[in-house]
Order: sequence, then C-alpha cells, then structure tokens
Amino acid sequence: IHDIVFTDANKDGIINCANSGTGAIFTFTDDGGSDGTVSSLAELTDKTAGSGYESGILNLTDSAGVIVVLSWIDDDADGQILQSEINTITTAGTGVTNGDLTMATCELADLASPVTFAGTATITFEQDSVQTFGLGTEFADGTSFGNEQTFATTMDFSEGDMTFADGMEFADAQDFSGVGIDHDFAHEEIVYGSGSTFNTAETFGDEADFDDGVQTFAGTNVFGEDASFADSQTFTAVQTFDGSNTFGAGVDFNAAQNFGALEETSADIPIGVVASTVKWFDVLQSADDGALDEISALALGDFDTGVLYIDFDTAPTLGEQVNDVVFTDSNNNGVIDCIAVDNCELADLAIPVTLDGTESLTFEQDSVQTFGLGTEFADGTSFGNEQTFATTMDFSEGDMTFADGMEFADAQDFSGVGIDHDFAHEEIVYGSGSTFNTAETFGDEADFDDGVQTFAGTNVFGEDASFADSQTFTAVQTFDGSNTFGAGVDFNAAQNFGALEETSNPITIDAVASTLEWADIFDGANGGAIDTVSAINSGTFSTGVVYADYNASPVLGEQVNDVVFTDSNNNGI
Repeated sequence: IHDIVFTDANKDGIINCANSGTGAIFTFTDDGGSDGTVSSLAELTDKTAGSGYESGILNLTDSAGVIVVLSWIDDDADGQILQSEINTITTAGTGVTNGDLTMATCELADLASPVTFAGTATITFEQDSVQTFGLGTEFADGTSFGNEQTFATTMDFSEGDMTFADGMEFADAQDFSGVGIDHDFAHEEIVYGSGSTFNTAETFGDEADFDDGVQTFAGTNVFGEDASFADSQTFTAVQTFDGSNTFGAGVDFNAAQNFGALEETSADIPIGVVASTVKWFDVLQSADDGALDEISALALGDFDTGVLYIDFDTAPTLGEQVNDVVFTDSNNNGVIDCIAVDNCELADLAIPVTLDGTESLTFEQDSVQTFGLGTEFADGTSFGNEQTFATTMDFSEGDMTFADGMEFADAQDFSGVGIDHDFAHEEIVYGSGSTFNTAETFGDEADFDDGVQTFAGTNVFGEDASFADSQTFTAVQTFDGSNTFGAGVDFNAAQNFGALEETSNPITIDAVASTLEWADIFDGANGGAIDTVSAINSGTFSTGVVYADYNASPVLGEQVNDVVFTDSNNNGI
C-alpha cells in the first residue's frame, strides 16, 4: 500500500504520468488561421531539448493547461527531444495559446522505495473524500473514516468504537478514552495532536506521529515501527515497540525496556563442511538443505542496509563464532542476496572461517532507535547491537545492559552510587570525557580514543582496546592481549605488561636426536606425537615471535628459543 501525493497540474481530474524526462519545451506559433490547435509540426520550434526522455508518447501543456499529445522517436538515442524527431500529432488541443508548450511530468510523486513486479501485479488507485467536521461532532458506535481525513478541532468519539484510517490527522487535546471503548488505531501514518488521551492496551499502526506534544498513554500499548514521540513524553509502563522509532529530548521510560529484542532475524540455517574462506557465498552454498542465494527475515520482516550479526550456534573449527558484517541492500528488496562470490550483498569476513559440518548460523539485525538529549532509562533497560546515541543520556536510574557495536556521545556520565552497568560487549565506542565507576569490566575492542576518559580505580579491559592521547590511569589496570595507547599516556601505578601473554600447557618431551625441526621435537612428545599446540584458557597464538622454553637446559642447544610463528590458517593454534 502506497500513499502518494498527486498534483493535478492541468486541473483535468486525471492522473497524468507522462514521459520520465525533464526540461523539454517547444514554442508554439499558431499559423493555421488562429484556430487554437497544433495542426502542423511546422507550428512547433525547438526551445529546450531537455534530457532523459524515452521514445513514445509526449504530453505538452500550454500556459493555460491545455494538453497537446505527440508521438516521438529518439533517433539518436540521446534522450533529448527535437522537433525534427516528432512522428505524429496525436491530440492537437483546443484553444492552445501561443508561446511555450512544456513537456508534462508525472503528476504522481516518486515512490519512497523502489518497487519490482514479477509480471502478475495489478494496481488500483484510490482517493477517499475528505469531510469537514465542526467542533464537537458526535459520531455513533461503529463509524468508519476515509484515508487522509483531517480534524481541525476536537471531536466526540465517546459513543463507541471508531475505525480510523491511514493518514488521518487529529487536533490537539483529542480524548480517545472511555469505559468499554476500543477504537481501531492500527493504520499507518496517523498524526495525533498534542495532549491526546488514550485508553490502555491500544495498538497503533506504523509511522504513528505523536511528536506534536506530550500524550497520555495508559499502561502497556503496542506501537508499529517508525513511530515518533515528542520531547518530555513519559511512559509509565513497559511498552511494545517495533522496529526503529524516534524519541524526543527528555523522554522518560519509567519501566525497563528491552530495546535489544527489536530485531529482524532469519531462520536457523544448518551448514555443511566448508573449507577456509572469507566469502559468505561459499558458506551459503554449503547449506544442508541446498545451496542458498538469498536470506529473508522471518515474519515478513526486512533487512536494511547496515550491520548484520551472523552467529554460529557453536564455535567454528576456525574463525569467529559471532561476526558483525556490513550488508548493502543494493536492490532495496529487504533480502540478503548472495548469488556469486563477486556478487554478494555481504562484506567479506575479516577472519577466515572453517566449518566441520555441525554448525548452523542465523542472521540478526537489531533495530536502532533515535533518542533525544537526556532520555531517562529505567533500571534493567537493555539495548540492541549498534545502538548509537548522538547526545548524552540519563543512565542514573539503575543498571543498563549495553550491546556490541554501541556508540556513546561525548561527556556521557556512567557513574553513580550502586550502579553497575554491563559494558562486557565488543566494539563499543565511548565519546570523549566519559565518566565511569570503579571496577568496571569492558569487552574486547573497546574504543576510548575519542578523548580522555575518567576511570576510577582498577578496571578490566578486554583485548584490542584503544586509548586517547594524554589518558591517565591512577591505579593498576587489568589489560588483556594487545592494546593501543595514545601519546602522553600516564600510568601512575606499576603495570606488569609482561603478564599479558598466551601460554601453552607444559609438554613433556622424550629423547630426541639432534634436529632443527620442531616436527621432530613434537614427534618425541611423551605419550605420543603431537601436531598442534594450543594456548590455554581459550587463548590464541598470533603470527609473530613465540618463545619456546625448556624447563632445563637441553643436552645440546638453547634453553630459551625465540621462534617465528606464521599462523597460515588463522586458527590461533
């Protein structure tokens, strides 16, 4: 269903949709005895050729809106209209005025998103008649309204249930409440005036517009996607939102919302054996139920251009279990199309994956909300992956559960007595000047390099964290793996960076003859030859130098050996 703006440019009451080009103009000189018709092509001279036109029917209008219809063949395929290319005069017009004849454009506004037809669709155009109702008009139970109906003043809907329609607009201070009343608001793009009052447990359609002012919502309600709310709106109970929505400044959520549950997800997809690859096409071709070239969201949902999370149910043989991947919906169909190695809407994996045939995967995309300055969240609120805050929020009411890929504004205050936010998620970006409580635990790839942060006491940082120039650490910190520190960082307390290591379990080696080959040494492992060495505690070894140390001096050779390790299959072993 599409609501489209129609402009009846020539006042004929017909939807005219002419050739798709722009800018073509002929000059008309009535040489046929001033009969007001285009009786000959000689009466037309070129003025502006325009661009982007296709051979076919041309509709032209004079200054009074009189229509002249011509047929045209673009002889040189340049999209420009010349008088010499006009084939026939189909409609000569009546009372055509001397002067410019302008090529008519389509009187329908463009679609908001592209549409593709399989060849079996039919289209119906419908326009409801809009009524004008005076103040306080009283409607009986069961009244229905047409699309785009507008009320300039408040109405009386207290007599029973009303069926509203798409695109309606209500006045400020409209009262929709009443004992036993159940109006039908489940329609799209309805605009509600400031100060409206509703019963509890209402269901609103997509693109509901409440941003004229604060509304009075009772209890829990259901809101379709793309709803918008005004500054200072308060929600006294948990609400059921769908998709992405826009909340004004100072909105107050009195109850814990799980924004992380607002997501599109695919069905579970079992995958067969896959050799090391960074190409999602290779993975999808190995699906147990047959090769896949497209992935759809469940429940008629759509995936949008942006970041998707593609998760395996168990850790793969090699590679990451959770993968954040850029999806580009190049054809705007809301489906992940992946039809060839070099024609896939999913970006390549950063780390190759190898599968043994026991894994399955799901595609997930959380809906990102737009929150205004100072939005207040209740204790226990959860957020979705990739949620971004353009301004500072109020997280002071209790503990928040953050998520992978989130991004916070500068000067965000996360501190507070008794507050324990959950930062243990990957790739969170923190704005400059953030303030934290002591003893926080941050996930891998935490990004603090926008500016200096205020850390209190000792904290735990996952691997691959990054810090800004001039950052100060007033106490010993617990770092993991490799991290990046900007210029002029100040460690006020002694850090043991030598303790940040990956190590294997001790390996007892039996007698080995003189050799330079590590494979020979591994063959001498007590209890049987080995061909892999893993780091303990789920750690991984990275390409570079490793130290292979004996607990005592060997008969011949060095006790401590620095050896170049090349992780050719990127498995960390």
